[in-house]
Amino acid sequence: MSVAARRGGRAAGITLVEMLIVVVIGGLFASALLGAFQSGTKATITHESQAFAQADARVAIDQMSRDIRQAVGFPARVGLPLALVHTSELVLHVDDRRAADHTIQPVPSRVRYALVGDDLIREEAAPVVSGTTVTYGPYLGRRALVDRVATGIGAPALFQGVLANGTAVSGAVPAAQLKDVTRIRIRLLSAHDVGPTSVNDEVRVDVTLRNAI
Repeated sequence: MSVAARRGGRAAGITLVEMLIVVVIGGLFASALLGAFQSGTKATITHESQAFAQADARVAIDQMSRDIRQAVGFPARVGLPLALVHTSELVLHVDDRRAADHTIQPVPSRVRYALVGDDLIREEAAPVVSGTTVTYGPYLGRRALVDRVATGIGAPALFQGVLANGTAVSGAVPAAQLKDVTRIRIRLLSAHDVGPTSVNDEVRVDVTLRNAI
């Protein structure tokens, strides 16, 4: 083989140094591509987490608002729609089966919303009617509406009773004042993840009792 041919063969080949340079550049490119993919994935997960948390909060607010508006005492216009209003618990009498005929006596169930740990739950007790009195069995059908609700020191009151004069009662509403509550103020603060940390989303609403006496 001639010298020129040998030189041409070496020129057409790839040296070890060139191969290492290609491998390093390829590795850097792959790392950048992987980093961009992971960043996009984390952003998608964050947005989904926020969307799910906000959707759960809205569904819970809608459910509570409907129940508060449908709260009614037994007997009608005599019994109290509310049984308990506390910063972390709301118990009310709900009859969402009422007919358009207002002469029909409503027989409400007892519905309880409460914080159990950091979960907002809803459960219901069926009515047992005897003459002009109604009693309730145990709560059944517990369902978690929202998780990771803010609790503890510094957390806002989830429920507040608002009197006709606009005064919001702090803490538990005394039994003697339940008849004076015309609105329930709900302040739902729940957390969702944003990367390695978490942030709180807040939903506030005032709901008027339609059947306050």
